Amino acid sequence: MLLRRTTRLLPFVLVVAIAAVFGAGGPAGAQQPTNLGTYTVGQQMSFTLSATWSGQTAVTAQVVETPPGRTLYNGPVSATFTGSTYNAQVQINAQAVEPVGQHTIQATLRNSSGQTVATATGLITVQAPSIQPPPSTVQIDCSPNPAQVGQNVNCPPPPVPNGFTSVSVSWNFGDGTSPSPSPSHTYSNPGTFNVSLTRSICSTTNTSACFTQTGQTQMLVHQRPDSFFAIFSGTVTLNGVRAPEGTIVQATIGATTCGQTATVGGNYQIEVLPASSRTGCGVNGALVRFTVDGRPADQAGTFDSTQAQRLDLTAGQASTPTPTPSPSPTATPSPSPSPTATPSASPTATPSPSPSPTASPSPSPTPARTPIPQDVQARAAAQLQTAEYVSGPTTPMVGQTTRVRLVYTITNPLNEPVDYSNTFVAELGPNATIVSVTPTVGANASSGRNAIVGGFVLAPGETQTITILADITPSANLVGGPVAVVTGGRT
Repeated sequence: MLLRRTTRLLPFVLVVAIAAVFGAGGPAGAQQPTNLGTYTVGQQMSFTLSATWSGQTAVTAQVVETPPGRTLYNGPVSATFTGSTYNAQVQINAQAVEPVGQHTIQATLRNSSGQTVATATGLITVQAPSIQPPPSTVQIDCSPNPAQVGQNVNCPPPPVPNGFTSVSVSWNFGDGTSPSPSPSHTYSNPGTFNVSLTRSICSTTNTSACFTQTGQTQMLVHQRPDSFFAIFSGTVTLNGVRAPEGTIVQATIGATTCGQTATVGGNYQIEVLPASSRTGCGVNGALVRFTVDGRPADQAGTFDSTQAQRLDLTAGQASTPTPTPSPSPTATPSPSPSPTATPSASPTATPSPSPSPTASPSPSPTPARTPIPQDVQARAAAQLQTAEYVSGPTTPMVGQTTRVRLVYTITNPLNEPVDYSNTFVAELGPNATIVSVTPTVGANASSGRNAIVGGFVLAPGETQTITILADITPSANLVGGPVAVVTGGRT
């Protein structure tokens, strides 16, 4: 009798036949497994199992793959009787799956009573898919950049390529702190830091296909704005007159002394320390008080590290007016004992109290006045308008050079031309070097650390602008302290 059962046949890529031959009445001796080939994870595999035996016919077949222990087929089988043997074929169509390695394909054919009438064994090898390696380097960007000390910096991880998943991440922020999986960081000190990312990503279709990616960027971290000096400059008047040369001017915030300088030509320039340099000193908006020769100044300023400020200071009391004018008429007769003694008075009797008309002006003769009146000398002197960073670390660092730009202006407040030849001198500090001095009029005559401009005359109301570029390279003994850019000057 010929029994045919038709199974559902699926499309196939590769057909491999395996055969088991059995003797009459039951299975023959065990057969060597047939090598069914090598497949890649995800590849469609297809083969036909063929068995020949004698005895009872088979009506069902079950095909199992181990590992992973899945059933590839379990259903009816078509058996053909030829002479004294039966022949059956089962076609398998399935996708190759992990794990990677050798898999056993076991086919079992049964009769209508469920008895096994034939078996067949095959082997397949499953290999990892060929993975196109992703780029070994990735771009990372942190923000904000530049940042300030104490400000949170975030570095979003770059996207993981399609077909991969991230399994480990390590960030190194370049400031000596331990690597972290977190992309956020806060810097405690200013400087330039190299930020690096190292991560491992693996294929989603082949977990053994893993790759390392790295990325790097540079972070610039500034001190907070309240970590810079506040600069004040202007005239100093003590007891009604311009302060003598070398008069001490101090700046205090609360009970803390935060700056000290000495007057030059009746002018001062002082750098007020920030709180980061001395506890209790300036933060932006703090009230700054001044003393002149130990006496409280009438003026106060506000700590502002973003710009230089002009603040003229006065302290003490002006001299009483009584010694200034000539003696009153009522005091005229007092030097003469009697009216008759007036014409006969000797020359020694003609001091300032004499009522003679020629003695009525003030005792100081007019020709003794200086070419520039004292009350306008401050306006005629050079004034620092701006001080700004040009390049290099914004917080000066030992062994590194910071370039700054200083801009001074000089205006002639008189009604006549003023010759300023070789009168502008700005003396730079010991850690500063002059790069260039550029005046709008006149000539650069700088020498050493002295920025000097000469050879110019200003007409009434005319203004001269002098731009100084200077490099600051702090020495090791200045760590934690201020760096003086300009230590003195005169006009």
